[in-house]
Amino acid sequence: MTILTRLLFLSAFWVTYTFGQNAPVTVVKAIPHFEQHPVYADGHGGMTEDMAIEYRNDSDKEIVEVKFRVFLLNKGDPRTQNWYSGGVYSSQHKLAPGKKNFAHWPSYVPFGIKKMRADVIKVVFKDGSTWERPN
Repeated sequence: MTILTRLLFLSAFWVTYTFGQNAPVTVVKAIPHFEQHPVYADGHGGMTEDMAIEYRNDSDKEIVEVKFRVFLLNKGDPRTQNWYSGGVYSSQHKLAPGKKNFAHWPSYVPFGIKKMRADVIKVVFKDGSTWERPN
């Protein structure tokens, strides 16, 4: 595949991915390695890192919870890179219309991860109504 073909494919994917959901929340930034912490639970020490998601409330209602499905991309040869599921994370930060939030969670994201993508899968509003991503 030529570079131009790859760029056209990726741009078509991005437009479908970004605008095809009609989600009331936009993911502004997804960061796989935000902050490091020492871990001693296994008795051997080591490090873990927080991952972070910055998101914006694009609706006209106050949000009380947002659930994200996270996907991670490994480093390495572009021909062998794969996206894989990194789990589901929830932010229960109250968020007014038009405002942004920066949420982060302790995670065991491997150090070999190059990029992170976060899909909004559910939004709960203050009035009790919800939005869920269609399958």
